Parts: sequence; structure tokens; C-alpha cells
Amino acid sequence: MIRLLLDTCAFYWWDRGTDITDEARHVIENANETFVSAASAWEIMMKWRSGKQPEFAGLASTFVKVIEGHGFNQLPIGVEHALQAASLPLHHRDPFDRILIAQSLMENMLIVTPDVVFDQYGVKRMW
Repeated sequence: MIRLLLDTCAFYWWDRGTDITDEARHVIENANETFVSAASAWEIMMKWRSGKQPEFAGLASTFVKVIEGHGFNQLPIGVEHALQAASLPLHHRDPFDRILIAQSLMENMLIVTPDVVFDQYGVKRMW
């Protein structure tokens, strides 16, 4: 059984139909369950509202519908996830990625991301 967690960029690119490797596309299409973290919603909104990524406007306003439209599941952030993220070594300081790493580890999910620094945490990563 394949359970996936999409990194924010992987989710965004999947929705746009761009920049996904053939291997990632195949795994996403054939996964039993695919999740998008609440951390990704937070990250998309923060980057859009700050003006850093105006291209996120459409996704920011329809995030839940987009998740559902792709047949993906929402993954809430629990207290345990937050505690695990705060306890991780400081190889990576991005708070959104640290939550995703913690969720991937705790929920035993394969994470889809091009970010190789995730490997330093022992997650199961593919791209």
C-alpha cells in the first residue's frame, strides 16, 4: 500500500501540470492514498499574501476544492507533528518543510519532493 505526502511544490506543480518528473507522476497516479498537509495550505497562503508568489492566488482561494478535485486527502497538523518538527536536527530551518518531514516520518508516508535535504532526516523520499 503506497501512502504519499506531497511537498508544497509537488502539489502546486501537480495542479498546474508542470515540472513533475515521470517517476513522481507515475507514483502519484498509482498511490493508494495521497495527502496534502495543512502546512502546505499555510505555506501557499503566506507566500501569496506576502507578495512573494503572486502565482499562488488561484490556488490560495480554492485550496480545499483543488485537493478534493484531485482525489487527495487533507492531513491536519497535530501537536505530535509540531513537537517532532521542533525536535528534528537543524539541517533544514524552513518551518513548513520541517512539519512535512515530521509528518512523513510519523505517518510513515513516502514524501514527493525534489528537495534532497529531506534525505538527511531519513524520510522515504522520491522525485
